Amino acid sequence: MKKKTSFVLLPNLNPGGAEHIVITLLNHFDRSLFEITLVVLDAGSGSLRKQVPSDVQLVVLNRKRVRTALMNLVGLLRAEQPDIVFSNLSHLNLGLAIFRFTLPKKTSLVVRESNIVSQNVKLFPFNAIFHVLYKFFYRHIDMIICQSSEMADDLRQHYNISSSQIRVINNPVDI
Repeated sequence: MKKKTSFVLLPNLNPGGAEHIVITLLNHFDRSLFEITLVVLDAGSGSLRKQVPSDVQLVVLNRKRVRTALMNLVGLLRAEQPDIVFSNLSHLNLGLAIFRFTLPKKTSLVVRESNIVSQNVKLFPFNAIFHVLYKFFYRHIDMIICQSSEMADDLRQHYNISSSQIRVINNPVDI
């Protein structure tokens, strides 16, 4: 069986909750099923770099901000045509959802939300615009992983996301 090519995206390799979750996942993905590439917007001096498994290809875009990295990232995804793209950061998730129509049709876009979106959006400048962007573009994501049923309920209630697009998976713990 041919392995699925999976691109896992992170903004950086600095220690943080989302970054630790991704490192845990990278260590436990079944290598007989997945060929994994970790795409980091800005590696900088990220201390988690040494924890990236040696069999995971690392691509660094050298961009400090999501908005300046999106075009490079979309270009990379179009060129490489991975089977799966997994993103783990709210505003990166939104950027990918906005550009979803430019990604290869075969590519499944899977995102993990780490916050309750309707509450997180309130913290953004121009939050009404972001609310509309989430409401319109998040429908184009293939699967949204939520950490809790409350997060899933929020997406259904405030953004009209179908239950078929949502999976509740608690954070992994590497013991």
